[in-house]
Formats: sequence, C-alpha cells, structure tokens
Amino acid sequence: MVHGATTGRHLLALRSVGPSRQPGRYPDHDPEPCQVPGLRKERGRRRPLLRCSRERGRTGSAWPEGGYGVTENDHRLIEDYLPLDKLNAIASKEKLHPRRYVELVHYWPARRPITACRAAIYSALVPAPRTENEREDAAAFVAELAAYKVHPEKVSEACEGIKMLHSGQAPKVLDLFAGGGAIPLEAARLGCESHAVDYNPVAHLIELCTLVYPQTFGLGLADDFERWSDLILDRMKDEIGDLYPSIDLPQADDVLHQADLFGLDSLTSSRQAAPVAYIWARTVPCRRPGCHAPVPLVRQAWLRKKNGAIAAVPRIADGKRLVWNIVSGSSPEAVSQQTEQTGSGQAVCVSCNTPAPSDYVKEMAVGGRMGESLAAVVAALPPKQPHGNRRQKIYLGPNSIHLLDDSAYRRRLEKLLADTKLAPLLERMNTADSTTVAGRGYGISHWQHLFTPRQLLVLFTFIKQIRRAHTEMLAEGMPEDRARALATFFGMAFGRVVNSFNMFTRWEPRVQRTMGAIGDRQALKMVYDFSELNPLAETQGCLAFALDREAFCIRELAKVGRPSVVTRGNAEKLFYDDETFDAVITDPPYYSSIYYADLSAFFYVWLKRIVGDLYPEHFALSSPPKRREAVAQPSEHDGDAGKAKEHYERLMRNSLAEARRVLKPGAPLVCVYAHRTTEGWATLIRALVGAGMTVTEAWPVQTESPTRTNALGAAALSDSIFFVARRREQTGTGQYETDVQPQLHEIARERVRTLWNGGKGIGGADLLMAAVGAGLRAYTRFARVDYANGEEVSAESYLRDVEGVVLDVILDEIFGLRGSAVANVDSITRFYILWRFTYREAKIEAGEAYVFCYPQGVEIDGPDGLTGKAPKLVEKSGSKFRVRTYTERGDDEALGLATNNGAAPLIDVLHRLLYLLDERPADVQRYLEIANPNHEQLRLVTQALSAPVLGRAEASNAGSTAERGALSRLNANWRSIVEGAAYANEVESLVTGQLGLFRGDDSK
Repeated sequence: MVHGATTGRHLLALRSVGPSRQPGRYPDHDPEPCQVPGLRKERGRRRPLLRCSRERGRTGSAWPEGGYGVTENDHRLIEDYLPLDKLNAIASKEKLHPRRYVELVHYWPARRPITACRAAIYSALVPAPRTENEREDAAAFVAELAAYKVHPEKVSEACEGIKMLHSGQAPKVLDLFAGGGAIPLEAARLGCESHAVDYNPVAHLIELCTLVYPQTFGLGLADDFERWSDLILDRMKDEIGDLYPSIDLPQADDVLHQADLFGLDSLTSSRQAAPVAYIWARTVPCRRPGCHAPVPLVRQAWLRKKNGAIAAVPRIADGKRLVWNIVSGSSPEAVSQQTEQTGSGQAVCVSCNTPAPSDYVKEMAVGGRMGESLAAVVAALPPKQPHGNRRQKIYLGPNSIHLLDDSAYRRRLEKLLADTKLAPLLERMNTADSTTVAGRGYGISHWQHLFTPRQLLVLFTFIKQIRRAHTEMLAEGMPEDRARALATFFGMAFGRVVNSFNMFTRWEPRVQRTMGAIGDRQALKMVYDFSELNPLAETQGCLAFALDREAFCIRELAKVGRPSVVTRGNAEKLFYDDETFDAVITDPPYYSSIYYADLSAFFYVWLKRIVGDLYPEHFALSSPPKRREAVAQPSEHDGDAGKAKEHYERLMRNSLAEARRVLKPGAPLVCVYAHRTTEGWATLIRALVGAGMTVTEAWPVQTESPTRTNALGAAALSDSIFFVARRREQTGTGQYETDVQPQLHEIARERVRTLWNGGKGIGGADLLMAAVGAGLRAYTRFARVDYANGEEVSAESYLRDVEGVVLDVILDEIFGLRGSAVANVDSITRFYILWRFTYREAKIEAGEAYVFCYPQGVEIDGPDGLTGKAPKLVEKSGSKFRVRTYTERGDDEALGLATNNGAAPLIDVLHRLLYLLDERPADVQRYLEIANPNHEQLRLVTQALSAPVLGRAEASNAGSTAERGALSRLNANWRSIVEGAAYANEVESLVTGQLGLFRGDDSK
C-alpha cells in the first residue's frame, strides 16, 4: 500500500507500508517480530548483556521490572565499548560468503555488511555497562549476535531486551540514506519499527524487495516466484535457445592437449558441449601506413590461470586476417614462453609490431572504427555422473562455432519491439563524468551501446516474458499487490542478469567465470576483452542462477520480523513529526566517491520497461533524478568543483538537521563514513556542526572484503568509521587553546592506546582515521571554535591539527618513548616511519599524501621536496606517491653523509647502512666512521621500523619484506656492527688526541 503518492517532478515523499492483506488462495506468512517457534523464554535467567538505569531487580535479572529502561542522558553501549577484534573478523568475512541474501537481491554500491549493522543498531539502543564484568558479558553477547548465521535464540533475546528497555514498545529506527536496505533490515530483525528513506528509484525498489514484500507475503511468495520462474525460463529456452546451439567438439590437437593436461575424461565419451561464454577482444586498425591489420587490444586473452593455464593468442593470417590459437600449459609462464608474449602493456600490431597508444585507440573508437574479434569459446562438457552438477570446461577456438551475422539479431529485435510495443534502449548516458565508460572518451553515448545485438534481443525477450507472466498472474486471480511484488522481484533478477550480460564484463581466468560489469569497483569501466555469457548456461550470472538466487533471498528475508516502512523521498524534508525516533542510523553518500544516479541508471532504464507502469510515480523520468542527490559531482555544476562541494555540504547539513529534528532528546545518531579525503571529512564535520550535532565516539569497523578489486595493491581504507553523535544543545563558542586542544590530546592518546595497544587489532591507516574521528569530539562540542585572536578554527585547520596530534602520539607509541627522545629525531625520518606504519608499501593519492605531510612540516613534492632531491625518498607516479626502500636508494655513495646544509636524515644513514650490509659489508665500518650518526637515535629508528615493534598490531607491519628482514638482522647484530664501529672510532679519536698532546699539536 502506498500513501501520499504524487506524480511528476515534485515528489517529496512516498510512503509504502507493504501490501494489504488478501484472504483466499494466497495466504499471508507474517510472523510476529522475533518470535521463534518452540523457543521457551527463560525469564529468570541472568541476562548479562543489558543494563538499565534502574537498579537490578530482586531476581538478579539484568532486565528492568518496569518503566523506561533507557533515559535521555543514558550512555549507550556503542559510546562505551565494542568488541572490535571479533566484529572485524565477522564483518570482513561476510562479503566472502557465497549466499549473502541482502546483496543477492540486487546490486547497490558500498552496501554495509549486515553483521556490522546489527551490532551498531543493538549497541545504540542499549545502555552502557557499569562494570568491567558487565562490559565483558556485553562484548561476548554482541559478538554472538553479530554472527552471520546468528542463532535465533540470540536474536529473540536481543529483541526482548531492547523492547523492555524501551517501555515495552518497539523502538523506532530511521535510516534516511537507506540504499540497499542493510541497516533497516537489521533494525527490523531486532524487533524495531524500522523506517527506510532514499531518493533513488532503484534503491527504493531494492528496499521494497528487501524490507517489505518478503515479510508481508511470507514464504508463499517464494513458492509463487519459483513456479513462475520455471514457466519464464521454459519460455525463454523455447524463444532464444537457437541463439546458443551446442558445439560439435573437434578432435584438434589443442583440444586433445587440454584433455591430457587437465584430465577431461568426459571428453572421450562426448561429441558435443554446451557454450558457456564467448570471449571477445576489441580491435582497432593498425596505424602504420600500408598495414591496417586489425590490432587486438590484448596481448593474449587468458582463459585459465589456476591448476594450469590456457590462453587465446592472436596472430595474423594472409597478411590481414586476425586469427586466434588456443595454447595450454602447466602454468601462465609456460604459456607465455610458448607464445613469446610478455606482460600486458600497450597493444601492439601482431603483423608489424606497431604500438597502438591509448589516445589512438580512443580516436578510433570515437570514429566508429573499434571492432570485436571472437578469441575463444568456453564450453561445458556433460557431467561425469548422469545427474551430476559438476561440468568440466574446455576452451575452443572461434572456428569451432558458426555465429549469425548481427543483422539477423537486429531484424528479430525490431520485430519483437514492434510486437510488444516496448521502447528501444535510446536513453543517453552521462558523457561528462567517468563513473561509466561513456565519460572515458570512447564515443559511447547511449545505453544500447553497452550490448551486442544478440544481448539486446535476449534482454528484451526476458522483459517480454516477465510482463506476460504478470498479466497472467492477474488473469488467474492473484491480488494486484502480490503480483506487483513478484514482478518487482523478477526485475531484481533481471538486474543480476544484465550486470553479467553486456559488453563490459570480463572473464576471470582464476575462477573461470564471467564477472559482472559493475561490482566492487563501483564504476562501469572499459574492458578490452569481454565475456559474452550464454544466459541459458548452467553458470553464475545466467538466467536460472539469477532466478534461483532471488527465490533464496525471498525465503531468507521472509524470516525477518515485520515489514519496514519504506519511503522514497528527500532526506532534507522528512515527513515525520519532531522527536519521533529512538535512533537514526545511516550510511550517507561519501562526498565524491560514488555517483549513485549515474551508476543506477544502468539498471533504471531496464526497470522502467519492466515495472515502470507498476510504479509510474518513480519512473516518470528517463533517468534517475539528480537534483537533490547528495554527492559532490562537478559535472552536474558546469564542471565547478566548488559548487559541487557546496551542494553536497548543503544537502548533508540539511539532512542531518532533519535527523536531529526527528530524534528524541538524548537519542543517538550513528553515521557510517568511509571517505578519506580532507574535503570529504571537513564537509561532514561542517554538516554535523551546522546541523547541531556533536560527535561522542568513533569506532573503526572492517566492512570491506580483503579480496575486493580496489584493495589489491592499494591503501584503500579497510574500515568504515561508525560515528556516534548526539543533539548539541549549547550554541556557544569554544576557545581552541583552552577548551579544545587539551581535550584533543587526551582523546588522541586514549584512542591510540585503546585501539592499538589495547588488543583491538587496529593499526595503520585505520588507526589513524579512527583516532582522528574520535578527535572530532573536542571540536564538535561547540557551534563554533575560535583561536585566541578571534579567528575561527575551520574544519580543515582542525583536521590538520588533529592528524598532527594523532601522528605524534602514534610516533611516541612506536618508539616506546615520549618527549625529547622522539622530538630529537629529524622530521624526515619521523615522516618515513609514520608513512610506513600507516600505508606500508601502498601508493597514495596526492591529496591524501599532502594532508599527511602537512602537520609534520615535510614537503613531499616539488624541486625541494622528497620527490625532487636525489636519491629520492619518495617516488611520484602520476598522481600517486610511495616511499622507496633501501634497495632502491642504498647504492648512492653520498647517501647519509653530511652536506653544507647539515647532517643527513637518519633514514638516509639507515638505508645506506642496510645496503652496505647486503652488498659490501667490508665498507660498513668506514661508512659509519664518516657518517658519524647519533647511534642511540639510529637504534631507536631501526627498532621502530622493525617488525617486533610495529608488529604489535597485525595490520601494522611496515615496510617491505626485504626491508624488515634486513632490519631484523641489523637489530640482532647491533653491538658488533654499529657499536663496535663506534667503539673503534672512539679509540682512534682518543689515540689521536693523546698523540696530539704529546706533540704539542693544538689544531682542531
């Protein structure tokens, strides 16, 4: 049921409380929230997880005997303690789980793990423990409650406790940037009255399918979905099965070699295989005059890279025709040796070796001269057992199959569109931004350009069958709201298919399957070799797989409490009354990290054709609305980054002010944030302060998969920061020197000790960002903060100060000392140690690197910076920086020696010393005599950089493996290497001095 529905462009809010109940053939399955059949409630047993502000009851139970369990000024568990080590282990593993039902409903970028959300919601709704024993009990319970496969009894216990602590009522929880619905789902699971708001139509439909439809219609909806799925799939096979015919297996040498190498025993008993995917390579004509042969934009198309290797390798036949050979071997190196291919690098003409640079490739693409060449076909052999599921793969050359000309597919598509009255895919893409391939200079401007003619024919056939099924549901008497729910779930399944069924997917040779175009990269990027999936194959991403996953999601989500209240509307203008909610818990947009409208438009244009007539108020436009989207996207402001920043800050401030308005007095706001630039953080700070909120705590929770694409070779923040904030009642001005700075130092030292040395396992960049986040507490207590001279302390200035304070504290902890001993170490060496601790070997974007260096008084770039002076301590590559190791710098003869500008940084001495120990150990003593470093400080630096010190937090192993090994060897032999040389130097000085006295020499 939808309340307050309006149409057109002036939509502010649409409230859906779930479909109305209908008697008869389609029974409802709406369990009461948190009721577990057969579970006996043990009312008298000790429940150590909760504490109320009342005294403990006579029975010894931790439950209140009546009245309101949490009060306006109660300190909440999330403001006191979280078992970070356990939560991080649980949350980071969740994204590796193959059946994550929340994410499987439909893709939505940067969705938080449900385990972390559940822990945050519960901890925000219950009071903090009073004693250490209670704290330990609470931590143990939270860890058990946050388990991905949580025991129903734990959920029931948490539900009962939360309800009793809130006067016997289900607390109201709001997420005003609900996105994929993870936070509202977990609030509903914990027995709360859950409310979800989002501006994006695609997100709104995902939320309905996650938070409303399964809980309203129950398990019967899954049964209906499976029945109609079977019918749709059968019809799809009948209509498009001829597009993907079986393949007659050739008895060629490459096929027989694969059979021998990989044990394809079923090959001997079968003469046919089913196509799984078609691997295409993009081509451009050679730019050398007189050649013009097609240039494949990949050196080789890798097909398999685990337990052996297979690649499709291009060559030129007849002087101009591109052909592909299938080459197999025991390893990728063996394949490369056979083909004389090295690396990927720049595309090169196979005929004349003329390179095809990126600019030329884009020029050809814009001019319509980029083509595709079929490199290989992935086929599945019949299973070994008659009813088995495991099908071995074999890789065939393109000559093994015959494909129709694209014109044949186009003619069939034109007829289908004419018969069904479906609109062709003519919507334009945003070519002004690089979120999608349309903004990357390849001449791609419309959504239809992302698909082959065969893919378009399949996708429009799928739409036709979904719409036909919906019509038949109504004809057989199914209630409209139930039929709408089923059609919407088929739209979700379509989204899963289309993400794996376009010209920008890729074949992953390590797992041997097609990877979706939009995934953890949160962008739609160009790929030079793509995988065209067979939608009827038995593989991940196919039609049957997508439909099966949606049915699984419905069954799992039907178990979760009551339906939530789902609204599509503007977070700046919530329709709720003042002081409605017991908590607002939200994951807001991250400044400029993700442009949701552009990314979701990939799905929107298809959903509009599938269910647009069922939700006309949400699909009135040709693309998702952007005007009130809270992102800093310069392309939406005539390329003006300043205006984009102002737009984001205004929307965030207004939205957080609305959150403050609808919060009950003393109720917490939990804000999840993972953007790491100064601009993003400063904007969030200003929005919080401007909205009248003050930060009370900040916790880093690991929410990203360690195997995600962006994590490979990058220092991507592995943790999200969970900020906890309260309404700020005072409007006064604080003095920085007396009111803010002392508290900042206290907070920084406490956070570093607690998170790093306190056994929480937090280190590196995550420790830095978490401590900086907690440091906001001192600043956001006031509506404004001034220096003693009356000048306002800007958010950017405060961030620089707080980062400097935190870095100093971390440095103290690394050295195990405080005060002058650390301060006497030169600034460049301290910079190196902190960089290694924070980022290890990663390359860091320029903006973050500049912010990191600023409080340390170190210039990283420019002729006088660390990238300009030889031998460079820092290497700059494009817009990224990384620090260099001793193996890259140590061969410089002058490294570590004093100059006219004074003594060299200790890190230079150490790098030269490590190099000499490896390469020329006989020169070590002479070098130390000439360099003459302060060996006490040098040993401090050596110890700080070596694993026994930085290894106190697992994530904090600094430096490269080679450097850590060299440092360990130096530490182990310090006395003989360094102190021995120093002792010899002292003896020589003493002897020289005595001889001078004997001769009467008074020279210095």
